[in-house]
Amino acid sequence: MLYAPITPAAPLDSRVPTASLATAVALRQALEHPDGPRVDGESLDVKALKRFYRQRDFAPVWGADDVGIERAALLVEVLARADAHGLSPRDYHLDAIRDREIETRDDTAIGRELLLTDAYFRYATHVRAGRLRPEQADQDWGIATPRFDPVSSLTEALRERSSFPAVLASLPPPADGYVRLVGALGRYRTLGARAVGWPVVSPGPVLRPGDSSVRIPLLRRRLATEDDLVSPTPREDYDAALENAVRRFQARHGLDVDGIIGPETLRALTVPASDRIRQIELNLERWRWLPRDLGRRYVTVNAADATLQVMEDGRAVLASRVVVGDLRHPTPVVQTRIDAVILNPPWNVPMSIAVEEILPRLRRRPGYLADNDIVIRDRRETDPFGRAIDWPSVPPDAFPFQLQQQPGPKNPLGRIKFDTPNRFDVYLHDTPIRSLFERMARTASHGCVRVEQARQLAAYLLAEAGTSWSPRTIDEAIATGYTQRISVRRQLPVYLLYWTAFVDADGAVHFHDDVYGRDRRLAAALGSGASLGIHAGERQAVGCPAGGVEARS
Repeated sequence: MLYAPITPAAPLDSRVPTASLATAVALRQALEHPDGPRVDGESLDVKALKRFYRQRDFAPVWGADDVGIERAALLVEVLARADAHGLSPRDYHLDAIRDREIETRDDTAIGRELLLTDAYFRYATHVRAGRLRPEQADQDWGIATPRFDPVSSLTEALRERSSFPAVLASLPPPADGYVRLVGALGRYRTLGARAVGWPVVSPGPVLRPGDSSVRIPLLRRRLATEDDLVSPTPREDYDAALENAVRRFQARHGLDVDGIIGPETLRALTVPASDRIRQIELNLERWRWLPRDLGRRYVTVNAADATLQVMEDGRAVLASRVVVGDLRHPTPVVQTRIDAVILNPPWNVPMSIAVEEILPRLRRRPGYLADNDIVIRDRRETDPFGRAIDWPSVPPDAFPFQLQQQPGPKNPLGRIKFDTPNRFDVYLHDTPIRSLFERMARTASHGCVRVEQARQLAAYLLAEAGTSWSPRTIDEAIATGYTQRISVRRQLPVYLLYWTAFVDADGAVHFHDDVYGRDRRLAAALGSGASLGIHAGERQAVGCPAGGVEARS
């Protein structure tokens, strides 16, 4: 049953074509009835349907005329291909719509009309702005959710006959990263559709270049599924070509690039194709949460693989390894901007670090502040290092001091800080501890982003700002030891993001561990609960060198 009939209300607007008046009356009856429309148990957004049809005087959209039939066919075709974007066609009434294609009864025609319109609303919202709001999966998402009104979208699409296909095509994100990932999803779906997905390399001893093993032909076959340069020959020797293929695989999966099949590489090789498919789908959902236009120039940080890029017109003009937050202090997802470069920055110690890390050290060693160039801000003139304070008596739940570490070799911000105002108070900065950049797992900060190429980034920002700064003058200013804050005239957008699956500019598909568990939480919020990737949210933090706070920020 579609709806309970009621007496027609006031006459419909004369703009409704005569041939559609009966359908318009029936639409009004269905939508204005107190119990609302019911179409074979399908869930409908009645509020949106009422708003849409009232503003067009209940004129049908997908009627029996040529234009309506053309629109409906195009929409059904798009809905049937929703899985290309990691969406499910079942979510858009596709079976129920198709069941009504050859029916001619009035209630069936009205049901199909409502189903098609609701399907557009739902699909357009999902592919344009995401199936979920970001905060349903991540509380530390600091990027505004894209605003999208499917009612206005469909209204705009119906203005002219040519508008509808153009609007449909414009719904998915236009970003190259999204488009490339859609292509990867299709490829991995093809791999996953095979009878066994892809070959599984059996457990066994570590395999090194020069070894010979009956497992190597299977390794070649496994690598060949994703790497066109690998020949799946039955040879059992670990030759140079195979070593290069293993190194390419390791680089794409955030592993130590050593050409050795150890436990971590073997584990990555045995992740099922279905998990990689789901990983791509979840990253496509995150893309739909982002602004449509990231800008012509911007900085992007991928916390999942701990890298930074400066993008100009779609290409990277600067790249750097970074260190991001550890598992207790994950780097949030943030949209901000760089509005200043600070040379020789002091570090205002966060209260949590002062209480949890510094106070216990002061109780054991009262000279800790002086040894690390940390001053008490309101005691600079009287007792800057707190030598007169009885630290064992200072309560941690009411710590009364503001601590600041002075510029210098021990300052965790290094010699350069980039001001990026945001509600999480995370920022980009240099670091005196360079050894962490050599590690593949670079999760070791309190949430801020340490940039290996900080000087190069500063030079780029200040040169682009039209100032007289150069790498040489930056080094000269740093050498003075004085703190300088240099405003950036053209502020550069910054996006701290999280991609566990992405496709680089060369077309290589990369997969990384779900270090913060964001994939796992998103899958659960979407109702999947699937186990994704390897070590999803279980990797151990790198930790800090001896001395603790000197490495933290």
